[in-house]
Amino acid sequence: MRERSLVVGQLPVALSEVAVIVDREVGPDTPAFDEATGAETARRAETASRARLDEFRVRMDAPLGDRRAAEGLGDTLTALRDGLASDVLLDDPVWPATAWVGPGLSAAERGQLTEWGITEPARDRADAALVRAVAGTGAELHFIQADADGGRLHGGVAALLRAPSAALV
Repeated sequence: MRERSLVVGQLPVALSEVAVIVDREVGPDTPAFDEATGAETARRAETASRARLDEFRVRMDAPLGDRRAAEGLGDTLTALRDGLASDVLLDDPVWPATAWVGPGLSAAERGQLTEWGITEPARDRADAALVRAVAGTGAELHFIQADADGGRLHGGVAALLRAPSAALV
């Protein structure tokens, strides 16, 4: 164990943060290694998911004008369109929803895009519109696991904002 920790300590930060130390001797090409690294990867994903969900809830509890979070497809797409979303959270919803899309923009309602001068918006799957908008704005996309108590995001999607929600138009 000591030697493994020393090796991880010598790695560049980007690698040491994702390195997994297996607490027993196993060959790298064995099912035991795959099982150990898979379990650690799942644990880290759950911890990160819970932290983002907790941060979202804290931000949603702020007074409306100071709130730095948005929830639901319409508000999340608006935050992305306005460049305010730093993180988009998806909680494994069923995606029958659609959104209106235009060159470089997406919206929940057609009128939002026509107000921005897009003359021929088209319908697309909401999940595809969200992913394009996330990629186009530099936001990060996170898949969130629902709480043990069954708590889910409204509409299966939410955003952490770079500025208070009062900045949303």
